[in-house]
Amino acid sequence: MEHKMFCFQCEQTASCTGCIGKAGVCGKTADVAQLQDELTGALVGLSRATDGGMQATPEMWRLMIEGLFTTVTNVNFNENTIRELIGRVHAEKARLAPDCAGCAAPLRTHQRLRYEPALERR
Repeated sequence: MEHKMFCFQCEQTASCTGCIGKAGVCGKTADVAQLQDELTGALVGLSRATDGGMQATPEMWRLMIEGLFTTVTNVNFNENTIRELIGRVHAEKARLAPDCAGCAAPLRTHQRLRYEPALERR
């Protein structure tokens, strides 16, 4: 099965509109792009855990910076490392706010934006 991606995370995006297909201009695979979207959603959930007076810890800030660095700079395309980081973010969110109903992460980008073959440049 051919995996499709839509990624617009970096300055290298194809035609300044986003990368689609099996891999991005930077070499990122569709699976890695999906994991990075999932990590970004988990980071949003972690930040929501501090709404309502919950104090952010130094560990939370370090994890937030590590997660943002991993996604924004496109320096890590290792699927296992990104999955491990997602797990750490979820664990920290659960530790900070175990019953936080408003901490749910938004839909990942690939779920919101459908791949449109007609948009693909040839």
